[in-house]
Amino acid sequence: MFKLPVRSFYNSTKLHKKIPINLKGKSKSSQEWLIRQLKDPYVENARIKNYRSRSAFKLLEIDAKHKILCPGQCVIDCGAAPGGWTQVAVEKTNAALADKHAEQGFVVGIDRLQIFPIEGAVLLSGCDFREKSSHEKLHDALQGRKVDVVLSDMAPNATGIKTMDHDAIVSLAYEFIRLEFF
Repeated sequence: MFKLPVRSFYNSTKLHKKIPINLKGKSKSSQEWLIRQLKDPYVENARIKNYRSRSAFKLLEIDAKHKILCPGQCVIDCGAAPGGWTQVAVEKTNAALADKHAEQGFVVGIDRLQIFPIEGAVLLSGCDFREKSSHEKLHDALQGRKVDVVLSDMAPNATGIKTMDHDAIVSLAYEFIRLEFF
C-alpha cells in the first residue's frame, strides 16, 4: 500500500521575519530602532492588518474604551500622516461605505507631510493647520458639515532639550485648541 507523505504548511510570520543583515554605516541609535521595530508586535500586526502605522492600534484601544467613533460621524484627523488613524476613522465611521446598511461618515485628514490616498477619506497634504490658507481648504473639504470628532496625534519636531520640547508641545496644543472647526 502506498502512503502519501504528510506535509505541514506553516503560515507564520515568524518564518518570514526580516532580519537586518547589513547595518554597517548606520548609527547605533538607527540600528537599535530597526531592531526594536522588527521585534515590535504592533508593527507586525499593522503590517498584517494593512495599517500604515502601529499608532492605529492606539486609536483602536482609545475607541474600545471610550466609544468616540461611530458610523455617520464627521471626523477631522490633524497630523494625519502616514494615515493609520485616518484608516481607523474611515473604518469606524463607515466613510468608505463598507457597510451598506450603516450611515456613511466623513473623514478629513490634514498634515504638513505627504499623505498617500486612503479610500473614504479626503486628505489635505502639505497643509499646516496653523495657516489661514489651510483653514480655508479644510472649510471647503467639510462642505458645511458639522464636525463630531477631532483627532490629533501631532507632535512638533523634537530637539532633545526637554524644556524646549515641552514648550513646543504646549504651543502646538494651544494653537490646536484655538482652531475653529466650522
